[in-house]
Amino acid sequence: MFVLQGKSTDNSKGHLLSCIIRPKLIPQKSISGTHGFISCLIFLSLFVICIQSPPGMAGTAVTDTKKKTFDILIINSYHQGFTWTDDIVAAVIATTSAELNNVDFHVEYMDSKRHPDRHLYDMLSSSLALKYQRRQPDIIITSDDNALSFMEEYHQRLFPKVPVIFCGVNDLRKALSVDRDYFTGLVETLDMSDNIALARRLFPGINEIVIVSDSSPTGIGTRQMAVDAEENYPDLAFSYLNSEDLSTDEMLQRLRKLQVTSTVIAPAWYIDKEGNTFDNEAIYPRISEASAVPVLGTSSANIGLGIIGGKVNSGTIQGEYSANQALRILSGKVTIKDLPVETKSQNRYMFDHRQLTRFAISEGHLPEGAIILNRPVPFYERYKRETTIVVVAFLSLFVLIAFLMWNIRRRKQVERDLVHQKHLAEQYLNIVEVILVAFDDQANITFLNRKGCEVLGYREGELLGRDWFKVCLPPEEYEPVFSAYKGLLDGEVELYKYHENYVLTKSGEKRLVAWNNVLRKDSSGSIVGLLSSGEDITDRKLMEQELRDSEERFRTLHKASFGGIVIHDNGIILDCNQGLCDMTGYTFDELIGTNGLRLIAPDSLEEVTRKMMSEAEEPYEVEGIRKDGTIYPLYLQSKFIPYKGRTVRVGEFRDISELKQAEEERIRLESQLRQSQKIESVGQLAGGVAHDFNNMLSAILGHSELAMMRCPPSESVYSHLKGIQEAANRSSALVSQLLAFARKQTIAPKVLNINAMSSSILKMIRRVIGEDIDLAWSPGSDLWKIKMDPSQVDQILVNLCVNARDAITGVGKITIETRNATFDQAYCEVHIGFVPGDFVMLAISDNGSGMSKDVQDHIFEPFYTTKELGKGTGLGLATVYGIVKQNRGFINVYSEVNEGTTFRIYLPRFMGEDAVQTTETATEAPEGKGETILLVEDESVILEVGQTMLKELGYVVLVAGTPGEAINIAKNHASEIDLLITDVIMPEMNGRDLAKLIRNIRPEVKCLFTSGYTADVIAHHGVLDEGVWFLPKPFSMKDLALKVHQTLEEKYY
Repeated sequence: MFVLQGKSTDNSKGHLLSCIIRPKLIPQKSISGTHGFISCLIFLSLFVICIQSPPGMAGTAVTDTKKKTFDILIINSYHQGFTWTDDIVAAVIATTSAELNNVDFHVEYMDSKRHPDRHLYDMLSSSLALKYQRRQPDIIITSDDNALSFMEEYHQRLFPKVPVIFCGVNDLRKALSVDRDYFTGLVETLDMSDNIALARRLFPGINEIVIVSDSSPTGIGTRQMAVDAEENYPDLAFSYLNSEDLSTDEMLQRLRKLQVTSTVIAPAWYIDKEGNTFDNEAIYPRISEASAVPVLGTSSANIGLGIIGGKVNSGTIQGEYSANQALRILSGKVTIKDLPVETKSQNRYMFDHRQLTRFAISEGHLPEGAIILNRPVPFYERYKRETTIVVVAFLSLFVLIAFLMWNIRRRKQVERDLVHQKHLAEQYLNIVEVILVAFDDQANITFLNRKGCEVLGYREGELLGRDWFKVCLPPEEYEPVFSAYKGLLDGEVELYKYHENYVLTKSGEKRLVAWNNVLRKDSSGSIVGLLSSGEDITDRKLMEQELRDSEERFRTLHKASFGGIVIHDNGIILDCNQGLCDMTGYTFDELIGTNGLRLIAPDSLEEVTRKMMSEAEEPYEVEGIRKDGTIYPLYLQSKFIPYKGRTVRVGEFRDISELKQAEEERIRLESQLRQSQKIESVGQLAGGVAHDFNNMLSAILGHSELAMMRCPPSESVYSHLKGIQEAANRSSALVSQLLAFARKQTIAPKVLNINAMSSSILKMIRRVIGEDIDLAWSPGSDLWKIKMDPSQVDQILVNLCVNARDAITGVGKITIETRNATFDQAYCEVHIGFVPGDFVMLAISDNGSGMSKDVQDHIFEPFYTTKELGKGTGLGLATVYGIVKQNRGFINVYSEVNEGTTFRIYLPRFMGEDAVQTTETATEAPEGKGETILLVEDESVILEVGQTMLKELGYVVLVAGTPGEAINIAKNHASEIDLLITDVIMPEMNGRDLAKLIRNIRPEVKCLFTSGYTADVIAHHGVLDEGVWFLPKPFSMKDLALKVHQTLEEKYY
């Protein structure tokens, strides 16, 4: 609570009130009356609870006296008691005090609503100058427009450099034009448009909006807002009751005449045309009473005075905002320049519950988040203090009665416990699962518990008083046991604290019981009987025998197991079977008592030890070692078992050598499958692009060669033409390599002797590898023949030698050797990748840098290379792989890093006719003798180049762009046609079908096929049919001349 201290000054011109507000406790009213005694008791109880509360429950808002005391000056446009102004002041004080305890609040009231004379500004200025000349405020907060206007005019004179935060200002232009070096604040927005929309929402049937406003800034501003909003509501009529035109009585009379289809919005009526001024409390109840239709407002201060509510501004919101901005400035974190003027609406929807009820407005029709004030106060809230006292009194009485009842019940319970103590003791003896029997010095039974009766088969009480030894012992045991008992009573023998003997049940069954005995003595120490506890161990003895039998069976199975079984305790072998002996090579006696880790290879010792120490039971793989030192893959698994009274481990040893071999074979086959899939993918790619790409290269090579024929080498353009020709040749070689790797290359196999072929290419290889590398040639004697395309042998040798050269740094050596090789099935089973049969081996070795295992796994993949960018295409070894596979051979690679690499290629031995075929070579292009050639090509550029080349070679050339044109020429040409040159892949039909049709017309014609990619039309899996002449694209004029000459000279097939 706060105490208001200050003084007021009143004169004829106006009313100025100032005060200083500081937090100060007001003592409560003394407790008296009928509730005094109970209230004192409650107070004392609460006091005890409070002094016992932990320190953390104490208040935390403690003023630090060493801190500076801040002075906040609040200047209000209106008077004290005006709800709007009081709400702003209360919000500023509450919000600031929640954060700071060292603040003095100074509040000034201009009372300009009732006394709007601006001449009062000078009086207020003089008063403030006098009051604050010695103690300037740290910050100033103004409320509403007049206070802001006053501070703008007198700021530099009264409070230079003191920051000013304004709130409740309606004049937006004024708010935005303040000196931002010292002023900032919050603009008061009145949402007239939203309130008009609210009226339509709550009262859908209305057709008129009546605006009640005065000549104050608030009234004028809201009236203009309503005028501006009219165009948005063309179906509504707007009426304005202005204080400039009407007295208060006239305004109220107009309200009484309103129809039910009207709704009133009353922003302000504080002054009328006659100069009468009004407070909210004075005017709004009269407006509400006069109006039979709902009245909406724009200020929360008017809720409770007769208006329904609306989207209203709030002095509390304005005050809280100003206080928070002041706290930020006082904290030193920001300056007033950093805080922009806030123009965004802070208004909220608020409603009076009583007026909602009056006009039967459901809360469900209100906007979301609406605040409802003046709800009926529940009985408890109204009489909270009295109700609390009554409840506490009843609770205290109830606790007292409950305590008395608990005490009575406790006493009765103690009595019952004493009464039943004996019975409980007997029950305890009866619930134990052992026999309890007591008998006197004459062996008469004095006590036998439930378990004893159950074991012996008697009802309770049936044996009491009877001789234990005569009734409950078998006849053969009576004499010795009874004699021993008598000797015990006479002191002749010592007590057997534990012994076992049979007892006889009522049914005549014998049960074996283990006894624990104690003598019963009287107070003088004389023996008066015996107390025994016994356990029926008949079933346990039977189970022990079964366990022994089970262990014997387990031992028998253990010995007969085919795998290795071992029982060990922390690695020390306690037992094992013959399977483990057979697996490791040790005898049974050599293993028992030794450390089982001797059976584990050194590289696996750490893992096995860790598993054994972690008590893991899941299976895992390691390496074992046999007695002879052989390392083998081993599968281990162990579990805990009870063994001779202790917990040990039983482990399984399983030799998985064969399983590993099978797994390696599976991996190898999967790798082969993946490689085949890669080859197939590249094959599809190569086949797809080879035809069109080689057609384009044919045109490029043809035109460049023809141009070079017509251009002297001395011309500058000749070198450019030569560059075009070389680039086209390299591109052609790249396509050829792709086709070779994918086994899509068109080949013409011949029976060859590799020694003869290799010798012919050695000169070229020596030029390629350079002078620093020694090339050794080691041909095998009596080398078998193979059948393959000679050009493929050249490709293999060149690619492998170039790779070997690149692997050698500086001086080195490359060795090429050949020999015969035969592999049987047994050899191939041990050596993965080898195939049984007779082969010719071609090996290329180097002493270069070698390859790691990871690199070897990828060397045959297309485009894989370890060379620097620009020094390799990654197709060399892939091409070699494709050629070897196409000829049904295989490759073996051996390499060690920094030692060198050896590629051994095995090609199948040719078992047919033992004759080596040779190919015709020519140094110059043979010319024609005027023979007639029909050239068929669907690509016009290639057709033109081919025609020109053939004419240059001396042939008569007939050209056809389609198979249909070629057939017409064959039918209609008058003279003989000697040769048909046709592309293989054409739109209407393929070249082979065209050749058959033309031979039907001219049987004597010979045929030469040409294509960038044959696609098995004239070849099967890339191998040409016997007797088929083929010229691959792209080709040079020399290639064309030689192939045409060979075809014309060959006999018709």
